[in-house]
Amino acid sequence: TCKYAVVSRAQKRAKKSCARALELDDASALAHTMSGFLAMIRRDAAGAQRHFEKARDLVPRDERMWTHLARFHKTMGKRGDLKKLRKDYQQRFGEPLAVK
Repeated sequence: TCKYAVVSRAQKRAKKSCARALELDDASALAHTMSGFLAMIRRDAAGAQRHFEKARDLVPRDERMWTHLARFHKTMGKRGDLKKLRKDYQQRFGEPLAVK
């Protein structure tokens, strides 16, 4: 599966599995999240951001989706984007987004 292939860092298999998962169900937050992690491993920042944002948009009430996107921004040094994301989360849920 996509998740197993990403976790095991079998990049070739992960790329194929994640692409297939998204083909079957583009509304899968898990497939987009795993595709985001795979894109980060492959140093595809634009792809990673696109997938993490899509996962967050699919299940906006799931704090993990916000956290993945926040960690991406933090890792990439996108301080402005991280600040905006935290502000958006605070306004939407009335509590701070916990990101280490």
